[in-house]
Amino acid sequence: MKPILVKSMIGLLVVLGAAACMGANTENAATINQTEDYGVFLSLKGREAVEASEGYAIAVIDAQNLSADEIAEMQARGQTVYSYLNVGSLETFRPYYEEYESLTLKPYENWENEFWVDNVDVYGQFPTEETCAGVEYVLKSLMSHGRPVVINGGDQFVKAYLQQNQQVDDILTGVNQETVFSSINFSDRSLGTQKETTHNYYVDYLNDMDAAGVDVFLLEYTTNSELAAEINEFTAQKGWRYFISDSIELDG
Repeated sequence: MKPILVKSMIGLLVVLGAAACMGANTENAATINQTEDYGVFLSLKGREAVEASEGYAIAVIDAQNLSADEIAEMQARGQTVYSYLNVGSLETFRPYYEEYESLTLKPYENWENEFWVDNVDVYGQFPTEETCAGVEYVLKSLMSHGRPVVINGGDQFVKAYLQQNQQVDDILTGVNQETVFSSINFSDRSLGTQKETTHNYYVDYLNDMDAAGVDVFLLEYTTNSELAAEINEFTAQKGWRYFISDSIELDG
């Protein structure tokens, strides 16, 4: 998508790396009860996205998959709409892939249709001053359009920026973190529970972001009702938003 067009009408969920995009193992699936405060519907197109997201106060879609009229319809019913924008990798199915193919660095692990490019989450792979400056430029450029920018992933860069500048207000308005409680096993395409060390790391990171005064979102993948209840209780105490998907496709 052309970012300037997206920024002119809706907020951005900036993905500092790959977005989940594979089928989930739904064995032992259970009914997951969650709020309708925040929902993510990246794989749905057109009317499917409009209908599936109805009732959610905040909805994340891929603006390339919807018309301007469909997005306007969502906004008219009172929704805050964010568009997915991947600035950490180049996806082969995007119409601009060939134009920027020369910028790719290496394949993105676990995502056969994506390649690293010389920008945002590449900081986690190559934490140099040059990379840091490039990431900062991208995010400040997005923020200059006066729309909310929520970063998914990219915690290493965000933490480094916060430590150096004592604030993150000029590069983002919120952070979204996947798999704080849940986990994805790419070898057998199954969903599970996050390791304690990783869980604690993410919670510490999100606490820092909360203390910095930005919005905090969690995106989890599970069919386990007990884990879902734990997520609900934890985020309610924190005042954070969350969305639980039973499909890594994020197809509603």
